[in-house]
Amino acid sequence: MILKNCYEALPNHGKVIVVDMVIPEAPETSLSARSLFQFDVYLMNTNVMGKERTEKELESLAKEAGFSNIRAACSAFTFSVVELFKNV
Repeated sequence: MILKNCYEALPNHGKVIVVDMVIPEAPETSLSARSLFQFDVYLMNTNVMGKERTEKELESLAKEAGFSNIRAACSAFTFSVVELFKNV
């Protein structure tokens, strides 16, 4: 719902920058990956709809909202910067 509202409010060729924790597609044992999965469990316990997403899941949500181009710009420890583009 939030992404859909952002999409509708954007001018043509605008973009939304998302800074969020993006979990790995496959299980990893690095400290940052373990931190992400622990936070994911915390979210699920405190909010029925709360969860961290993989890059593919975030891309699916963005496309569902109308965004046509998604780009993972960079990541630092547990956070990723993802750009969502409105190309109309």
